[in-house]
Amino acid sequence: MRTRSLLTLALSVLAFGSAVEGQSRSVRAREELGQRLFDETEIGNPGFDFVQSCGGCHFVGKDPRSGGDRFYAEALELSLLPSMGSGQQLETLRNTPTLLDLDSMTRYGWDGRHGSIEELLRAKLASRYFGWKPGEEERALDRVYQTLVAAQLVDYSSLFQQGYGADVGSLSRDQAVEWIVRGLADYLDKIVSEQTSLWDAFAEMNRIPVGPSRNEESKGYAGRVYGRIGNQEGRRLIKRPIGFSKLAYSGFKIFFAVEGESSVGNCVSCHVPPRFSDFEFHNTGLAQIDYDGANGEGSYADLSMPGPETDRPVDRFLADPRSGEGRADLGYWNFVDLEADGVVRDGETA
Repeated sequence: MRTRSLLTLALSVLAFGSAVEGQSRSVRAREELGQRLFDETEIGNPGFDFVQSCGGCHFVGKDPRSGGDRFYAEALELSLLPSMGSGQQLETLRNTPTLLDLDSMTRYGWDGRHGSIEELLRAKLASRYFGWKPGEEERALDRVYQTLVAAQLVDYSSLFQQGYGADVGSLSRDQAVEWIVRGLADYLDKIVSEQTSLWDAFAEMNRIPVGPSRNEESKGYAGRVYGRIGNQEGRRLIKRPIGFSKLAYSGFKIFFAVEGESSVGNCVSCHVPPRFSDFEFHNTGLAQIDYDGANGEGSYADLSMPGPETDRPVDRFLADPRSGEGRADLGYWNFVDLEADGVVRDGETA
């Protein structure tokens, strides 16, 4: 009886170990799949002057086009777009943002037009960022599908089978594209702050609260941090990790200062620890700068703006201001949820 019990236990342990190993292989396959899809250059328009991939703009490490270390972003002031080899360099009106901490966002893209990361990925795969023009969406998705099933350097079929148990070879084009979107989304979901920076070490050494308490305003949080630092300074107990210089300490104090007559950065009002973002959209004045630069200083003030009753988005306010007078890129203005923000429409509060 005891022998049978031990045998049963041994078989259970083996089965558990096999299941864990199977899950581990699945995780590794998903990680490799996501990385391969992220760096895949064959999904773009083959007729354009340079191949593109997600990783071609969202650099990790040294940005080869402009120098400087980046974390899933780029150092260029404006992103480059593939062209037909005319020699004319095409630029967007924005640069490439980081992909860090997408899990904390509720809207995606510079203008917040996408309600999910999956929606954004579907749009990007068939966009000008991969060399596709408006109206070429079907051709773009055909290219994505062909890359998936016929890639020479990557066995995507095996990776999808190992990672998700999906037989992409038996799927329709649109079904296969959805699996690609899922693979990329799962990969991006893992790009999160690990809180291992010098700031994090400094905060831990000096017992600084790592972020606001529930429902605490950033100003109140900054006051608590300053109170803690003032107490430490008074007793000469400030500790700085190696690499956190006196100059960096001065910068930290400016960053957190929200009141006073000098050295008040008020940065913490928007860049809130521990992730240093409020993940909201803000009017930084960039639309005005772009419009005035294209149409003359002060011209933005004369731009006729429709009221809150206007159905959005508005095509001429999603346009390059260099493309003609009265056309502008107002970003999130086109996609803001007026009802959620309580904006008055048609004489009534939404």
